[in-house]
Amino acid sequence: MRNNIKISDRFVTVGVLAFGRLLQSVLQILTVRLLTTVLSPFEVGRFYALASVQGWVSLSLGAAPWLYLNRNYLEWRRSNLHGSAFGLFLGYTVLLGVLTALIGWVLLYFSVVSATILWVVTAGGLALWMIGTSLMSQTALLVNLLGHSKIFVILRSGGMIAGLGLATWFATYQSNLAESWIVGLGIGSVGFACVAIVILFRLSNLKFPGSFTNREDAAHLFTSNRSSGFSFMWPVMVMTGLYWVQSQGYRIPIANSIGEAELGLFSIAYSMGANVVIAAEAVIISQWLVPMYYRKIVGMNPDETDMVWRDCVAVVFPIVIVVGIFAVLSGPFMLRLLAHDSFQSAVYLSVWGGVAESIRVIAGLFYIGGIGRQNTRNMILPHVPGAVIVAIAASTIGAYHSLHWLGLLIALSYFVLGISLWLYVDRKMVVRLSLRQFRLSIVTILTMAIVFFFAWVNDWYQDEVLSALGLMVLGGVSLLGILPGVRNLRVEGRS
Repeated sequence: MRNNIKISDRFVTVGVLAFGRLLQSVLQILTVRLLTTVLSPFEVGRFYALASVQGWVSLSLGAAPWLYLNRNYLEWRRSNLHGSAFGLFLGYTVLLGVLTALIGWVLLYFSVVSATILWVVTAGGLALWMIGTSLMSQTALLVNLLGHSKIFVILRSGGMIAGLGLATWFATYQSNLAESWIVGLGIGSVGFACVAIVILFRLSNLKFPGSFTNREDAAHLFTSNRSSGFSFMWPVMVMTGLYWVQSQGYRIPIANSIGEAELGLFSIAYSMGANVVIAAEAVIISQWLVPMYYRKIVGMNPDETDMVWRDCVAVVFPIVIVVGIFAVLSGPFMLRLLAHDSFQSAVYLSVWGGVAESIRVIAGLFYIGGIGRQNTRNMILPHVPGAVIVAIAASTIGAYHSLHWLGLLIALSYFVLGISLWLYVDRKMVVRLSLRQFRLSIVTILTMAIVFFFAWVNDWYQDEVLSALGLMVLGGVSLLGILPGVRNLRVEGRS
């Protein structure tokens, strides 16, 4: 009876998290529609350029410390040091917000990004956004870590809704500027971050400010265990910084060389296929593959972990391929449905998001295998070539003046990342796939290709109703193609 209850609770938790992920995907779709409706391509480009500043600080300087907090929070809770430790990270996040404001001001002062409003508004909005999103996201993760998945979903979704609502209101009724959107996101995220912190304190039996009184003891955790803490964080900082170059670092050079409007068109078109792959990655990789893989490799040596990795990847790889092809083919139809008319000229660019992100997910499978082998330091160098390729793309875009060149090199950078991870982590990490495993995937891909060709030659992407029809047909075919793979993944997990 007790085991049945545990199994039932587990399914409820998975269901809640899956629903939360679905709701967040819907909100991301709505965000694209509202963003492209209230802002022009020029202002959308300015938003993405300024967002890359927040992204750099968050990924390069914020991700590793917050990950370290998540890793040790429950252990520190046993020593009654979790409140003080959280206070240290809270102060650190505020400092990162100040740094974000300073970087934003420098970019505006030297005209790297076009300034259309007082710099203090832009810098202040970026600071609020940085602080709010970091605290909102990480505090919600700590709530989930304590076993409150429903509250976690409410906080994450509520924060997104509040930020999106305020951003839309500011951009519509105050000014149609990127700053209005950023300020709205910042105020909404900070508000919900405060709510999340209060909830975390109640769930953790913490009191403000009394729980912050042991700062010296909490700081001692980082100094006395310097080797463990530092060795944990610095490889993550380096890797996330290099990943930022690949994923966001090209935005500011592009905005400076060929203009914010072109950047806006590319970013929205790229997001069409990218969001499909990211949503599938969250469910299939993060919620299914990774937990299953980590459970199976407990107590195993590296050779044994490689065998488990090969078995897991063999199941998930056909799913990734089908989802990737769907993301590529559905891009033009999604652009018609989700983006404003002023962004429809970027229809041919919509394929790159699906191509590049699919390759990134496949490369990430080698990253997961490396984590299983605990080869974190060995995974730093493989991230360098990909970052260099994107840097070359950003610096040469002015000569070629082709956003297809940028999309191609971003996809190439992720391909090189995957090859480099395989070479540096372990060359024995090779997946042997049989034709039988791909039989249904091949049929699915060919069917989607036929549907897309018919729809394309008949210009379905120029009409919203026909675009919706084409998207539903492609989605239905792809779903039929991945269901057997999902079933195999569940069977593999139970075994």
